[in-house]
Amino acid sequence: MAHPLHWYSGMHVSAKLPLSLVAAAVLVLNLADALFTLIYIHTGLASEANPLMDAALGGGAVSFMMVKLTLVSLGVLLLFRLRRQRSASIALIGTAVAYSSVFLYHLTEVPSLVAVAGG
Repeated sequence: MAHPLHWYSGMHVSAKLPLSLVAAAVLVLNLADALFTLIYIHTGLASEANPLMDAALGGGAVSFMMVKLTLVSLGVLLLFRLRRQRSASIALIGTAVAYSSVFLYHLTEVPSLVAVAGG
């Protein structure tokens, strides 16, 4: 009798796929965070609390975006390259959870943005 999963035995499943999706999610969520941050600052609803990013913001929106996207992308690249080490994988997943939480927070503040835009 054939094993019930005999069709599966010839397939190659890569452990890289899930972490590559996690890494991609961090990059997309970081971009969303940067855009929301610029919008909140422009509308006066927030100020940048991170001193490094506040300094980058002093150079303008393009400078802010370049610094933020570069630093996070380099961090994600490092963690992804070290993904075989458990601590790097955990850090990458933790970063995704943190950015997901920040994104959800941003979504909860959309009504404030709408009120400022409408008023």
